[in-house]
Amino acid sequence: MGTNRLQPLARSACARLSCRGRRGARLPAVALVLLVAAAAHAGEGRPDWSEVDVDLGRGGRSSVTYAVRYVHVSGEFHGFFFSGPQIDDLRPVWDDAFGLATTDGGREIRLVRGRRGGRQTIELAGGAALTSGGAVFKFRFATDFAASGHLAPTTDGDGNELVVFHWAPSTWDAPLSHQTVRVRYPITVEGDPGGEAWLESLHFRTEPFMNGDYLIDYRKAEDGRFEVLLHAEDRAADSSFPIQQYVRATVFEEGLGAAPRGPPPGVAPEWPRGADDAGPAPLSRWVLGAALAAIGALFALLLFRKHRETRAARASLENVAWTAVEWEPPQIVVSSFRQEGKVCDTLTPVEVALFLGLPYKHILSVVLQRLVRDGFLEVVSEDPLR
Repeated sequence: MGTNRLQPLARSACARLSCRGRRGARLPAVALVLLVAAAAHAGEGRPDWSEVDVDLGRGGRSSVTYAVRYVHVSGEFHGFFFSGPQIDDLRPVWDDAFGLATTDGGREIRLVRGRRGGRQTIELAGGAALTSGGAVFKFRFATDFAASGHLAPTTDGDGNELVVFHWAPSTWDAPLSHQTVRVRYPITVEGDPGGEAWLESLHFRTEPFMNGDYLIDYRKAEDGRFEVLLHAEDRAADSSFPIQQYVRATVFEEGLGAAPRGPPPGVAPEWPRGADDAGPAPLSRWVLGAALAAIGALFALLLFRKHRETRAARASLENVAWTAVEWEPPQIVVSSFRQEGKVCDTLTPVEVALFLGLPYKHILSVVLQRLVRDGFLEVVSEDPLR
């Protein structure tokens, strides 16, 4: 999405498509709209463009690869949110080893997935951050479009059995310079991929809105498969990119809509995470749980010991010798050079009172009275004395 801070300020929307076959059956197609927001620590970034590669498998098991260029805006930009109910419905199987960001200067930084505020993030590994320029973030996941209903059988008006692919990549809350989607079908091209003969042999069709909204090109991919390229320039913020196109049913296996049976062709089957696992791996969760349990047990032990010591101290309270209860003030001894037979006639009233052992409160009263009399203090109130 667009220029956002760490706070989750993404907006959500949902677009619906439909197609009609011979029987007028409506096939709902919920556009994939992901909540994507910048997750930078005290920094901002905005998306510049987005390109998505969709590799469809014959049974519906497919891989989706995103390439998104983000431009640094301010501060330290670490990554962005990539979550939402639609992506959860796809039950993605993430290829975490594939994630990589390439900066404008050619530096490559591994990508990691995280969780912030209950939502998934795509972040630069090791706390790395963009402080200038931009970077292309590439990441991918596997899904079963047939199981999620985005790849479904239908028929046209002439009774031809077709399969419709109706889906939409993520929307972005900032304008994009361009948005591109490449859809590769599980069939090898024979002849000119853009020729009428080849397209008619596939019964390839698109909805009219696609011809008006996108530039469309038919290609032969590097591995020989049929590829449809969809491209649009100057995309406005929050623009949906719905796709709804048809091919003959024999391009895919029969029985579309079965539960996911594993990673799609061409994608490593040893992906370490489950289809609906957006958090730490199971071992990591176990270790984290054990550590939290150990900390909790230690805290409980310390609390129990402290409570026991408090009870013991309270039980022995009567045996404590409170010396302060019977405290007596010390007597002040004034040293002098007294000589027998001589009387000092230069003592002050305070010194005389000390020699006579008068109470200290009487002596202090005399001192205060003399200070008031001489103008050093002023009595504002006598009760209380201020």
